[in-house]
Amino acid sequence: MSQNPGVYDAVTTSCEYVPEYVKADLLMEMDPTEYPAWNDYLPEFRKDIGYSVNGKVYTILYEFGYLDLMYRQDRLSTSDVGSYAILWDPSLKGKVGFQDWWGNSMGWVSLYNGNTPANGKNPFEISNAEFAKVKKTLFSLKPQVAGFYELAAIFSNFANDTIWAYPGGGDWATLLLRDQGLPVASSVPKEGGVLWGEAISIVKGSKKLEAAKQLVAYLMSPDAQAKLATKPSYSAIVPNKKAWTLLQNNDPSWATRLQMNQFTDPCAITPWRENKIAVRLLPKNQTIEEWANVWAEFKAS
Repeated sequence: MSQNPGVYDAVTTSCEYVPEYVKADLLMEMDPTEYPAWNDYLPEFRKDIGYSVNGKVYTILYEFGYLDLMYRQDRLSTSDVGSYAILWDPSLKGKVGFQDWWGNSMGWVSLYNGNTPANGKNPFEISNAEFAKVKKTLFSLKPQVAGFYELAAIFSNFANDTIWAYPGGGDWATLLLRDQGLPVASSVPKEGGVLWGEAISIVKGSKKLEAAKQLVAYLMSPDAQAKLATKPSYSAIVPNKKAWTLLQNNDPSWATRLQMNQFTDPCAITPWRENKIAVRLLPKNQTIEEWANVWAEFKAS
């Protein structure tokens, strides 16, 4: 986008990168109330959940999910996975798999160390002393590690019983594995989980501004979000409550699978309401490189 100004009109963002886009002066400021569907959003998501930059809106969330603890139900019980502490259990030696990316694989360690929303903290916005503790905690888990995988390999290694637990996994992956008949489930442990969010932004200097706004309006709409929630590549929770109602009325089996079949607890956003979910952000007091270097050192140790 920076090398081709005026070529792109809209961009789908992983929300934690929005400050980087803004710093590079690539995104337009947005007014969510300009779009009628904003009034249909669940109240929990009709406010800044951590993605505004200097109090200004540059992206609008249209789907999200949680990164928590995936596990094989034939190897671990519901009570076992009530805390990330289970990952250090001797029975899991050589059975814990990791996605090979520091963001998803270190955030939960910080949560385990107490850097949680319940304690008024974000796991990625920590002091240098807390970061050093994250490194120490992470390295203590090395005997448990089965391997470091791309997402496709996470699936195959769950299937062949090589891994029994995967911290930093998501419900979308669990559903895909369950569709294959595998005894896999997800749990948000007591320490919490991390929210991944995908959103839409308008590129500064767009030559098709009205068309870009139409795209934003569509992605915010109940029809689009019902489709996004159930897409075959990866499912998601969506913030438009009318999309929930569409699924409840037109595809109740999917509504149930996604826990979007009711608005009262327990439902898909209960962990969010319970203040157990932290927004995934880029590190604030360390560089991305420092986190990535710790991850590389952990893999090589």
